[in-house]
Amino acid sequence: MANIHFLRKLASDELRDTLFFATGIVPVKERTKNNVMLRAGDFEVKIVTNRNISINGDKCKSIPEAKWVIQDMI
Repeated sequence: MANIHFLRKLASDELRDTLFFATGIVPVKERTKNNVMLRAGDFEVKIVTNRNISINGDKCKSIPEAKWVIQDMI
């Protein structure tokens, strides 16, 4: 079983790239004990685990689904 912090980092790295190329703005990363927040433009991404991601309140169950939601909101 993988460490939860490592799984958050993997999701954060992938979604940070997606946010940058989608908005043209470098995302701001805020780390807390329970989650990681990425903010860029109108997007607010909350990563609890790699299977629990919410984008502007829209829940996603995987990293590819979260990427699709970001690209669809543009």
